[in-house]
Amino acid sequence: MINEQPDAIYFKVADVLVFRNLAAISGIFNGIDVLYREATQQETEAFLQIEFIELKDNYDVSKVSKPNRKRIALAMDSLEKMSAQDKVDILAYIGDYCKQKLKFDQATQKFEISTDDELKLLLYGVEQRFYTTLFGQEKRLANSVQPVN
Repeated sequence: MINEQPDAIYFKVADVLVFRNLAAISGIFNGIDVLYREATQQETEAFLQIEFIELKDNYDVSKVSKPNRKRIALAMDSLEKMSAQDKVDILAYIGDYCKQKLKFDQATQKFEISTDDELKLLLYGVEQRFYTTLFGQEKRLANSVQPVN
């Protein structure tokens, strides 16, 4: 039987995939469930309690946006794979790239998070999405990443 409504529509020109139900398209697009997994309430709470985060200005789990919950799921997976030294180094990397927009206390090794945008920057840092151009030394943020092998 063919569905009256398509499970997904891909707009080639915009390079956008639109879908209603992740479970329905997971069999069609292998691995998509990993990309769109949203952190659970417990995972989000656990992430916000991680040792390098200090919440400020009444920012809490209720203020974490849906896109950041997805980023938290990815960041948790990345942090799990890092060595202790990599975790120390990632804090310096984030602190260097975000020093204008994110407060990092060197003494306590903690980032102050008081808005969803600050959390987003921290999550982008954990995913190592910041880079500097070779020519011009311009600091940039990668909107998406794909391993090159």
